[in-house]
Amino acid sequence: MNIRQLSYFLTVCRCGSIKKAAEELVISQQALSKTIILLEKELNTQLFVRSNNKLELTNEARLIQESAARIIEEWRWMLSRNPQNKVPWPALTVYIVENFMDILGVAFWKAFYDQYPQICLNLMQVTEERAVEKLQNDKAELAILSHPLDPSVYENHFLYRQAYWVLVRRDDPLAQKEVIAFRDLDGCKIATYGRDYPYYVATNTLLQDKNIKVQTVLETNCNDWIVQIAEKGLAVGVVLGNVAEKIQSRDLVVRPQKDPVYVSYYLCHKVRPELSPEARRFRRFLMGRKI
Repeated sequence: MNIRQLSYFLTVCRCGSIKKAAEELVISQQALSKTIILLEKELNTQLFVRSNNKLELTNEARLIQESAARIIEEWRWMLSRNPQNKVPWPALTVYIVENFMDILGVAFWKAFYDQYPQICLNLMQVTEERAVEKLQNDKAELAILSHPLDPSVYENHFLYRQAYWVLVRRDDPLAQKEVIAFRDLDGCKIATYGRDYPYYVATNTLLQDKNIKVQTVLETNCNDWIVQIAEKGLAVGVVLGNVAEKIQSRDLVVRPQKDPVYVSYYLCHKVRPELSPEARRFRRFLMGRKI
């Protein structure tokens, strides 16, 4: 008996199905079934019975389940006590464009850890350019970007789309409008994301086409600065929806745009080589969650 067998056993317990557990573990059903059969022989007891197309634990298996979970936790604790020990489970690095970490939230990590405690996530929030560079140079398997990459080289999985919102000080005449058009911003000072962001590129072209004059007084990726500048009435702020929905300032009103500009997010990875088991698990988990 070893830690891997116990870990597989616990996964089957949680999933209630060899098929689902094998998909989660990224191994074949045959290999997983063989592991369970060998464990049953070693323990000299039946662990599961089939009931209504689902595997049910036997009474003996329930006792073993508690012991197995405790053994694995104690094993990890003992390893962690020795700084010379290497991390006993693999780490998966994912490069993520700014703002999407806030969309995922800590609840995402907690849910992933609960399902895959053997994988240590290393989520790196970086610029789009750096994330793409890491993928191109094979320094990372996965990246979450705001645009898809060349489909002949990469797989691009759509995740989420959100709009940009306008922040206006409550005593500004613009605050009387329920929806703000680009024409309403003519002559305004703007604080928003910089030229490395989709909003800057999209709106610059649109404003030029409609001969709308705005003065961008600040380009930054710091949402707090944009909010504070809008609060003080120094400029109109433009932020992403996930930032706007958290604003509780009494001095600000948050308004949608009449012709909204959207940013979309994609999970990207190379078509070849095949992803590692850890990367496949992360992809399956992320694609299966409602963002």
